[in-house]
Amino acid sequence: MLSDEGPTFRFKTGHTGKVNHAAFNFFGNQFATAGSDGSIKLFEAKDGAVPIFKDKIGEHPGAQIWCISWAHPRFGQMLASAGHDCKLIIWKRDELFGGGWKKEYEYTGHQASVHTVAFAPYAYGLKLVAGSMDGFLSVHSYNRESKEWTVAKIPNAHDKGVNGVSWAPSRYYTNENGQTQLTAQRFVSCGNEKLAKIWVFDPNEGWKLEYCLKGHTDYVTDVQFCMDAQDGWYKLASVGMDDNLFIWETNNIERAEYRTQCLVELGGPANRICWMNRDKLFVDGEFEASEVFQFDGEKWGREDGNLDQSLPRQSYDE
Repeated sequence: MLSDEGPTFRFKTGHTGKVNHAAFNFFGNQFATAGSDGSIKLFEAKDGAVPIFKDKIGEHPGAQIWCISWAHPRFGQMLASAGHDCKLIIWKRDELFGGGWKKEYEYTGHQASVHTVAFAPYAYGLKLVAGSMDGFLSVHSYNRESKEWTVAKIPNAHDKGVNGVSWAPSRYYTNENGQTQLTAQRFVSCGNEKLAKIWVFDPNEGWKLEYCLKGHTDYVTDVQFCMDAQDGWYKLASVGMDDNLFIWETNNIERAEYRTQCLVELGGPANRICWMNRDKLFVDGEFEASEVFQFDGEKWGREDGNLDQSLPRQSYDE
């Protein structure tokens, strides 16, 4: 999640085109940027100081990079990139031989631009999901015994293309038999057919559709689970070209009982969202400035206190 504390800096990244995505590592002391020039750059972040360029991680030659994602640090320094060249690439820092970055894995099975990628929570092992404009999702898992990556495809997940993916947080809970159990692996994806979809892993059937989140009237551009679910409440947010921000919640994720907590009308189409904490969201899009929305205990609204554009609780569970 994103912090709202500390100073703000503008600095030159060294990219020759625009920066499409940026992502902090687990500790928040480094972040990577992905550019339209096809390169990934690494920066060091220190409190109160301008970020310092450290290294070039890798590149997709001649192709834009749309999204990057860090793996949990227990798997080493590892980052995945999704590119317009239809490739998903995993980069890993070689800590034994000079500390440089090398290509760990490359997947070329998508037939169109790969727009989004996200590593799974640590409890589920070394795993990630990628989404492409070919409408497919691909889940990549590393087998420690064979030291190989395996791929599970979800065909026609979004028939007009995939724009975003996000894993649900892992959590241990007490089941009906009084046993401690880890929540099932699940993630949410969104696409151009105006839907967000939640997928769950079944040990016998593999990945299957669990629930459709309906309400958007245009392309859904991004969707993100809040990673804080320790009290048993799960939240996720979605934004789209319809200028709307939806907040979805459930206190029974295993039964897929979701409802919309609210709907906020934005000043234009939105591109990306990021949870700052359980009750605060950062939204970036095609409006004058990026905005922060917060929950005041009853409804969502802009951080500046203007809640006039917040709408009451609505349900789309039918």
